[in-house]
Order: sequence, then C-alpha cells, then structure tokens
Amino acid sequence: MSELGRLLGRVSLKTSDPLTYLHTSARSGWAGAMLTHMKTSQSGSFEGCWNRIMLSYRLSEGGNFYDYDPDGRLRLSTARLRIWPPYEVARGAWNESSETVNLFIAPRFCEMVLGHPLVSGKIYYHAEFTRHDQIIETLLRVLLIDSLTGNPSGPTLGDGIVSAIVHRLDEASGFVSIPTSVLTYNDNQVRRAKAFIEANLASKMTLDRLADVAGLSTRHLCRAFKSATGSTPSHYILLRRIEEAKALILEGHLSLYEIAVQTGFGHHRHLSTAFHNALGQTPSQFRNSLR
Repeated sequence: MSELGRLLGRVSLKTSDPLTYLHTSARSGWAGAMLTHMKTSQSGSFEGCWNRIMLSYRLSEGGNFYDYDPDGRLRLSTARLRIWPPYEVARGAWNESSETVNLFIAPRFCEMVLGHPLVSGKIYYHAEFTRHDQIIETLLRVLLIDSLTGNPSGPTLGDGIVSAIVHRLDEASGFVSIPTSVLTYNDNQVRRAKAFIEANLASKMTLDRLADVAGLSTRHLCRAFKSATGSTPSHYILLRRIEEAKALILEGHLSLYEIAVQTGFGHHRHLSTAFHNALGQTPSQFRNSLR
C-alpha cells in the first residue's frame, strides 16, 4: 500500500488508468479527515474500498459518469456528489477527463462530532445524496481552498468544515441505523467484513467488531461468511494471516518475530504453532526450504 493510500485509510483501489493527484491535505493536521484533489484520464473505470466514509464531488460539469445498480448493471449517473460508507465496494466508470475532490472521513470522527456511535457499522443515505447537495458541495470547495492555500488558519478551520459536513449528512439524510434483526445478508456485507480483515490483519479482531462492520448480528455474520467462503470468520482470519506470513517470509526482509507482529500473531511462537498446524512445517523450515 502506498503512503498516500495509508493516509487515506484505503483498503484497495484498482483503476484502468492511473489517476493524477493534483493535491492532498496530508500536511493539514486535520483530526479526522483527508482530502484529495485529482484528475482522471479521458476514460476509465475503478473499483475501490476504504475504511472511511468517502465523499466524491466532481468539479467539472462535462462528461458522463457510470455506476452500477444493485444487480451489477452499468448505468448512467447524473450525480456530481457521491457518498460511500466505509468498507462498501465502490465501482464506476467515466468517459471524459474530469477533476474531483474526494473527502475521506474517519467513522470515529463522525461519532465524536455527533455524540453517538454509528450503529450496525452500515450507513444508509437517501438517494438524493447521489445527485446534488449545494451545502455539502460548497463546504467541499471551501475545504479545498483552505488546503490549497496551506491552511493559513491552522487545522481548526478544516476540522470545523468537516464537522459541518458531518452534521449536514446527519440532518439531511441521517446516519440511519437499521436493526440487525431485520437485515438479510448479502455478498456486499461479506465483502465489507473481508475488506476490514485485510486492513487489520496485524490487529486484534473480534467477532462483534466484524459483525458491526458488516451490519449483521454475529450469528448472521457467521452464517453469511460460511456460505460465501466456506470458512468461519475466525478460521478465515487465521488462513489470511498465515498467507500473509508466507508472503513476508518469501520477501526475506523481516525476522520471524517482526512477521508475527505484522500478521497479528503477536509472538513468533504463536506464528510457529499456527504455521505448523496449517502447513506441516514451521516458518523456519519453510524459510530454509527456499534457500
């Protein structure tokens, strides 16, 4: 993952053509948000997933943007403003070069501003927010100007503008929580949980936290995960950590202790036990077999 990707809280991003970053707010000192100003090529497509709420606003009016309906069909969109919840897979395409402002807001910052948690890990928006909101669009332009001019008032102004955007989202569309008891699981919810796992392999992950990210009860998450992957969440996490450990061993730059820490095992003895149980050999034996 690139340094910019780490700062953005990016889990993954694939584009058919490179994106040109004109400016980022990496040095702004803002508490809970990151802004990018970028330019796209003449045409292209993307698929991405972030661990932050993403607001994307097209500065240019020309060209067409296409997104995907719930059934996976490509459709023309007239929206200039789009909002994606964290760990929601975002896909789209465009047919003309354009400039966009993208704001990535940490969910915990939203919770701090609003004074209450974002329940169920899923944020639902009214459809109108995919079309137009003059207040949010104006605030995004002001935020870009503040960042481009070097944040002359310090980070306080930027944090205040982001807070105003969060409140606008809350009052106009609502961070509406849907009770988990009435939700049915789908592939997208499992994808959100898997994306969260990929972004947090080095950290402790609980079943409750995964269920919160997916917007499901723990029981429904286990059922959905088993149906989609053939594994329970805990077994899937273990397998992913072992695969990541194998990749780091192949790179040959880190000690086994460092690899254990980076893959969430915490101690090389735990890594060795899991590695041997899964592959029939210890990490040291695996490393020696490569020589």
